[in-house]
Amino acid sequence: MAKWCGKIGFAENVENEPGVWILQITERTYYGELVSNRWKRQNSGNVNDDIRILNDISIVADPYATEHYSQIVYAELDGVKWRVTDCDVQYPRLILTTEVSGMASRLELQSKLEELLGVKHVYYQPPEGLKMGIRQSGIRRIESVRRKPIIPRI
Repeated sequence: MAKWCGKIGFAENVENEPGVWILQITERTYYGELVSNRWKRQNSGNVNDDIRILNDISIVADPYATEHYSQIVYAELDGVKWRVTDCDVQYPRLILTTEVSGMASRLELQSKLEELLGVKHVYYQPPEGLKMGIRQSGIRRIESVRRKPIIPRI
């Protein structure tokens, strides 16, 4: 198990004005361990399966985390905010499961290109110098983009 130190975001509804509620994020720093780092395929009915990257982080909970564990929305791992999807209470620890989907960002890019260009069946051919992928920290890395999308003629 690797040691971990990072921020955890708690979302709380706060009354801004009478009758107007806003979501306020409170960040607090916690220490713990990175219990597991795994991935799994999820069949979504598309041609390619979605790949989900999951991490379990075990933190030592203080009284604030113990009372507000249901309001945890993200945990910071390697400088990236990962969405917390599950919280297992094992006093004095909280086991947080974080997740990111690898295929979703590609599909979002595809739909945005189709929307911007007003054409279906957009195919983007990245240049040879482009390195695009998911690092273990869950962020997408694009090193050099200078080419326009190729629009097939129908």
